[in-house]
Amino acid sequence: MVEAVLETQRQRAQIVLRPNQSWSWRANLALLASLSVLSLTIATGFLLHGMWPILPFTLLELTVVYFSLRYLVARNQRREVITFSADEVTVERGRRGAQERHTFNRYWAHFSVTTPALPRRERRIAIRSHGREQEIGGFLNATDKAELVEHLQTIIAEFRAINVPQHN
Repeated sequence: MVEAVLETQRQRAQIVLRPNQSWSWRANLALLASLSVLSLTIATGFLLHGMWPILPFTLLELTVVYFSLRYLVARNQRREVITFSADEVTVERGRRGAQERHTFNRYWAHFSVTTPALPRRERRIAIRSHGREQEIGGFLNATDKAELVEHLQTIIAEFRAINVPQHN
């Protein structure tokens, strides 16, 4: 998911990148509850027929499903925030706040979009400056990456138009 805000007057722009999240944590818990009821009902039936080893494996299976859902929800809470100011471009990454921060001089930084030759590979978007390179939006799908490229082109064009010297 790509959200962009452009403030031309203040020479400021911000792009927020998030992975697509199809289900909320509450929906995942509802799924887990329904799986638990079904699995425990079947396991109880086997337990009543003397096949007790089924129950521990059912509990183990439900535990693995629970922790897998927690892992996936935590992974989908990633954020990347790209902030353009008058002098710099900042890329911040993290889950609940900025855990990683990369700052580039706006005048020296440039964005590169590489499309791989292999058809099943995703294109790669990166910011480069002074020998450093930082990938942006690596977790986005192809549609969101195309939207990100459009926003970057718009912001760069707007900032170029602002910074063109006026001849009298």
